[in-house]
Amino acid sequence: MDFEMGNSFFTGRYAIDQIDRIEEWPGLYSILCYRNGEYYMIDVGESDDVRSAVEDNGRREFWERKCSGTLVVSVYYTSDMQRSERERLEREIRKLVSHQGINDEDGRKKTRRRDSSLYSQRR
Repeated sequence: MDFEMGNSFFTGRYAIDQIDRIEEWPGLYSILCYRNGEYYMIDVGESDDVRSAVEDNGRREFWERKCSGTLVVSVYYTSDMQRSERERLEREIRKLVSHQGINDEDGRKKTRRRDSSLYSQRR
């Protein structure tokens, strides 16, 4: 299932224990927490190798502490982009989340599932 966050199209929703399903390609990744039928963004990052960036990320304990549901990874592969462009997109997404996100009861920014340029499902 694909979704749009800002102007970036992320694909898949892989449980954190399904990292082997993520390609070793350049791109951005979004760490989401799925709880009570909603997705909450916990983190976003970029890398030349998305799978390794998620697999070897030193922030995994932070993700696990912030998620009382299921950790999920979505990716936006960007083989045609330079690192500087991926970094710009990462900053743009962080800015969107901080300005347009909805706080859940724990103070985290919740990504919106419908009617939002921040996070909308592609059909």
